[in-house]
Amino acid sequence: MSGRKKAYEIALHELVRYAAAPGTLAGTLLEHGVLEGDAVTAILDDAIRETGSAEQSCLGERSG
Repeated sequence: MSGRKKAYEIALHELVRYAAAPGTLAGTLLEHGVLEGDAVTAILDDAIRETGSAEQSCLGERSG
């Protein structure tokens, strides 16, 4: 598994399961040397979009 894919999976899992603050999660990814700088930001942005899409989907199912 590539570093980017591994970091993305960590970010997505942590955001969904623990609702981790993006800044905290970015710090954790950097501390563990998974990725650096802009790559971490891009992964977090993608993960946040994914969780937002999942939340909207769940909300739509509940209200529909």
